[in-house]
Amino acid sequence: MEEVREVSSHVGASSLPPARVRASLKEAAKTLGGSRCLINDLALEVLGMILLYAVEPMDTPSGNMIWPPATLISKFAVEDLKNVCGGWRAICLTMPALCNTIYDNRYSRLEPSVVEAVVKHRTLPLNVCVNRDYPSPAIMKLFQTCGSRVRNLHVYSSRDLSLQLPLRCLEYCTNFQAPALEHLTINGDAFDGGFLTPTLFQGQVLHLKTLSLWNSAWLPANRFNSLTHLFISTSIRQSTRVPSDRNIRWAMRDLLSFISGCPNLEDLLLWNILLGCPPAIDTSAVTLRRLKRFAIGRPSPEHATWLLRHIMCPADSVAIRILNMSCKTNQLRALLPTLPLLDARIAQIQKTFNRLSVSFANGSSAVSIEIDCWPKWNATSWPTLWASWPRLAGVRELYLVGMEVVLTEHFAGIPSLLRQLSALVTLVYCDIGPPDKLLKYLSQTLHGMPCPRLETLHIYRPEDMPVNIVELVEFMEARACAGYKLRRLILEFSAEVPDGLRASVGRLGDLVEIVEVRENGGVGPRAPWPAVCSETTHKSFWPAW
Repeated sequence: MEEVREVSSHVGASSLPPARVRASLKEAAKTLGGSRCLINDLALEVLGMILLYAVEPMDTPSGNMIWPPATLISKFAVEDLKNVCGGWRAICLTMPALCNTIYDNRYSRLEPSVVEAVVKHRTLPLNVCVNRDYPSPAIMKLFQTCGSRVRNLHVYSSRDLSLQLPLRCLEYCTNFQAPALEHLTINGDAFDGGFLTPTLFQGQVLHLKTLSLWNSAWLPANRFNSLTHLFISTSIRQSTRVPSDRNIRWAMRDLLSFISGCPNLEDLLLWNILLGCPPAIDTSAVTLRRLKRFAIGRPSPEHATWLLRHIMCPADSVAIRILNMSCKTNQLRALLPTLPLLDARIAQIQKTFNRLSVSFANGSSAVSIEIDCWPKWNATSWPTLWASWPRLAGVRELYLVGMEVVLTEHFAGIPSLLRQLSALVTLVYCDIGPPDKLLKYLSQTLHGMPCPRLETLHIYRPEDMPVNIVELVEFMEARACAGYKLRRLILEFSAEVPDGLRASVGRLGDLVEIVEVRENGGVGPRAPWPAVCSETTHKSFWPAW
């Protein structure tokens, strides 16, 4: 290094002859090339922790692990670390946190050294991912000798998720006692031959917390008293609809029987449960006293109604969602009475490109229905959810998000909704479209003044769109003259406030007590949903409210 410093200090002034410069650089390169990597001088425990920070969590296959535990680590990141040098390879094979995740893939050979290293750690909890039609002999031996240490198990079909997972593979991967198993995911179709109810892990799986069954035409015979999170889908992926010729033999009552064996569920996600007509003969309902989040995805209205009638949950602290449902107004009228009756304080109506969702919440519970509605549909044919929704008189906050199309198409549901909200105090409008229709709906009608207790109007513009101050003045003047003066007006912009707006708001004069003009950098106002809503269970199957 001293040679390098000497060369660096003299090269610019050309005080050394070229031959001396070349010789000095060659000597410096030789010195640096033979130097030790300083990071390898650290204690093995410290170096192991540093390597662990370089490893990312497992990228779950096709995103099918609904609740992946943080202990699952990326196979590829560990392989890269093992290939640096012999010392790093030894750390990856001996440090428990770096060697406890084992992948048995069809396209990569499972190293015996990996299995041997795991076996040596007699108390090390194991994470196993099997991505092949049949597990390798090394994995089958591991299950039989160390199955009691498996904490996470993920099994799925390797070549094509639409293919059936062979029955023999399921037997090999679950035919051992698993007293430490906490997380289980199985993605692969059931087998031909009718309805099966296999007993998994010889019935010895006492601490299972999460269970995900994808593309499943079978249900376990086990009773999982410890289970808190359950996901069942009869399709391959979230976006896949169930084919009409699927060989699914279990019926709705079979599903109910299985759920009754999981009395401590907190999260229940049922997707694409379209199994013929719900039974006409009534079945006893199941009560899940600890349930916090219940989502029914892509159901028919009849199946959603049946599930809500037969899966009972505490109404004082629960979030219930129906997602991606196609239905008509008369079908909704039959469905709504099955939802918990909330004395709602918060309401939100949100329109996206192809869906309309209506949500209501109080301080601890919430319900939401999301309906498919493509642009080609006539707005007046969309179900008016709120027409028969009970207990709206106590709603104090209303959020209208992305509602431009609904408002400009004179969607009859909005005026009728506003007439029901006699206690509404705050109205938030978030849209790129002008709020002129909304202002009209909030003005005097033959039925009286909508929202007579309205105090705060909050208009959020997510793009650089102007606000028509003249329309606002006329609207506020009309409400003030009728004796319904607003107290607060908030104009919020995601971008810079338009030129001249701050001066223009002065025209509001005595029509409103407080005027606020804000810039927020792109984050619009959000409804204060109860904690049970904000706890994320899965970004696709429990999206943000």
